[in-house]
Amino acid sequence: MRAAGRRVRRLRVAALVAAVPAAVAALAVVLERPDGGGRPLDTTDLWTREVDAFYAPSSPWNTPLPADVPVHPRSAPMVDALVRAVRARGFVIAVTEWTVPLVRADPAARHDIALTASWAPRRVLPAVPVPDDARPDPEGDGHLAVIDPVRGCEWDLWQARRGPGGRWEASWGNVTPLHGAGVYPDGLSARGSGFALAAGLIRPEELAAGRIDHALVFAFPGTEPGHVPPATKSDGRRAAGTGMPMGTRLQLDPALDLDALGLTGHERVVAEALQRHGMVLGDTGGVPSLYAAHPSGYGADDYGALLPRGARVALGRLPVERMRVVTPPPPPPQPVAAACGSAP
Repeated sequence: MRAAGRRVRRLRVAALVAAVPAAVAALAVVLERPDGGGRPLDTTDLWTREVDAFYAPSSPWNTPLPADVPVHPRSAPMVDALVRAVRARGFVIAVTEWTVPLVRADPAARHDIALTASWAPRRVLPAVPVPDDARPDPEGDGHLAVIDPVRGCEWDLWQARRGPGGRWEASWGNVTPLHGAGVYPDGLSARGSGFALAAGLIRPEELAAGRIDHALVFAFPGTEPGHVPPATKSDGRRAAGTGMPMGTRLQLDPALDLDALGLTGHERVVAEALQRHGMVLGDTGGVPSLYAAHPSGYGADDYGALLPRGARVALGRLPVERMRVVTPPPPPPQPVAAACGSAP
C-alpha cells in the first residue's frame, strides 16, 4: 500500500508540474490583456479619417525635417541618456494605458466641465461635446481628447472623470483649433509640455496605410524643468544638463538602412516616421514611450492585426543609439480660432 501511495503521489506531482506551463501561459495572457477585452479594432470604420488634417501644414508636427537640419551641440549626451533609459526600462508604444483616447464630438451634447485643479485659471470649460460613452484613459492622467471634425476644434482634458450625478469634471481642460499649431501658446494644455493631446499620436488609419506623416510625441523619465520650441512649458524635475528639456526633437539617422534591421510592420512604419519627422519630447513618463490613440475611442479593446496585443507594445528592434537631437527652424506663427473658445 505504501508503494502504491508513493506512485499516486508521484503521478499527482507529475500532473502538477505538467500543468505549470499552461498556468504560466494563462497568466501571461491575463497580464497582457489587463482589460480582459476582446473587441479588435475595425479598420473599415475609423472616424478619424473624417478629420481633414490634425493641425496646419506648417505646424511643427507636420513639417518634415530638412535634409540639412542642424544637430544640437548636446546631442551626444542627450542620446546617451535615452539609450540608458531604454536599456533599463525598454522603448514602447503606449496603447491602452497612459495614452489618449480620441473621441468624436457628439453635436447634441454640451457639458460644462468643472475644472478642479487648485491652480486652474478658470473653473469651467463650457459646452464640451463629450459623448455619453466616452472613456478617459484608465491611468492617473485620465486623458481624453474630444475632436469635432465639423467645427475644427479639439477639447483636451486631464484627469477627466464622472463626478457626482454623472457630471463630467476634470482637473484641467482647454480647447484648441484643429487647423492651428497643435501647441497651446500659453502652456495651458493637458500635457506637461503645452502640446495638444492629439499631437504626435499614432492613429490606426496611419498604421493601416503604412505611413505616418507627422512627428511623434514621446515621454521620457529624465525631463528637465526648462523647455525649448515647440514646447511652451515643462513639468520636468531633472537637473538642467542631465536629461532633456521638454520640446527636444530627436531624429532616427536618415542614412540608416531600415531593410537591414528585420523590423516588423508597425516598427517599420514608426522608423520611417522617425527618419522623416522625428519625435518630440512632450511628457514625463516612467518608460520611454511613444503613444497610440487608445482603441476605446474607436469602440475597440485592441488594435487587432495592426499592433500586437498588450497595454504596451515593445519597439525592441529600433536602434535608439542611432538617434540624434536636432534643432529645426522655428515654425511660422499659427492661426488661433476664437470660435473654439480657448482658455486664458
